[in-house]
Amino acid sequence: MKHSLLHIFSICIILLVQVYSTQSRTIHRPPALVPQIETYWSNTPHGQHYTLTDNCLEAWAMFGRYDKTFLEKCRLPEQVMYRNKPGHSVSKKELEGLLEKLTAEILSNKHSSRLKLSHFSILKDHDFSYGKSSGLIILKCTKHPFVVKLYLETPETFVRPFSKGLIPAFFFVMGGGINRYLAGFTRIPNLHAINNIIKQNERWRNKISTPRKWYWTPANVKNFTVIGHNMGSQALSASLPSVYAIICDEIIKEREFELSRAEDRAMGIELVHLFGNRLDPHICNFIVEKDTGKITFIDTEHFGSLVGLREELHYESYTGWITQLIGKCFRNAMFKTTAERLREANNIPEILQV
Repeated sequence: MKHSLLHIFSICIILLVQVYSTQSRTIHRPPALVPQIETYWSNTPHGQHYTLTDNCLEAWAMFGRYDKTFLEKCRLPEQVMYRNKPGHSVSKKELEGLLEKLTAEILSNKHSSRLKLSHFSILKDHDFSYGKSSGLIILKCTKHPFVVKLYLETPETFVRPFSKGLIPAFFFVMGGGINRYLAGFTRIPNLHAINNIIKQNERWRNKISTPRKWYWTPANVKNFTVIGHNMGSQALSASLPSVYAIICDEIIKEREFELSRAEDRAMGIELVHLFGNRLDPHICNFIVEKDTGKITFIDTEHFGSLVGLREELHYESYTGWITQLIGKCFRNAMFKTTAERLREANNIPEILQV
């Protein structure tokens, strides 16, 4: 609890510094030098456009996280087998029907207190704006053993990084302007990379079990276009789905790792280093699965992307981890010039390759 409170306090201070420093610096710089993104609905390019101008914006975060070709290969199979119940399954058609209904129910309701879901229960909605129908909402299917991470954005909400809560705002500052929506695209490719590392590691290959994950978009999903300005020498543009979901196995946990247990702390740090900063080190991300006794992870977002790592963090304790993150954020907020940001826009280190 002590470490969690320190982390939250640090984030608050860092965000105040970033907001102040960004506003004060951009006033005195030519607008042409400041990174900017422009958004609009892809089917109405002459309609209303929205913009965000901020020193934090970097091309890799805005345009390098969505790999449509890869994700299309990770769609639901025709029959989805249950994780730990041999012989039990649900058809792709049924599961997609439930997801379509879920999306319609969320989009049609602007108040959390009035939201009634037919086939899902909400696990977490701290990073979701009901009024704007945007952000990340995590739900459990009540009929089948699957968890759904549903992402919604519009051209307008995509350029409002401070409208969805404290943690998303922190990631925006740290991660080149990244948000939960963009980071969500990294969950499946990062899981594949982690699984490859596990398979090649004799110590861990029989001790870790990861959840399966699939990509989904509604049948008639609307796309929006994002264009980048002043973010390097190349023209930057992407067409993104306004709604998508990551479906994953529900993991029944025996227990979560705890900061109070030295063995848990040491194992968490070892695994983070094993995966090369791909995995969120937060202690609650590690759980022991019921029945199998194997270690697994709740989140597989690419951690390097979330905090904009350009070199690996090396630490021996959770206190060291928090201290390094605080230092990195202060450097991003106060000591990085526009010239440095432009140079980095054309130099993407290997650690940011999902």
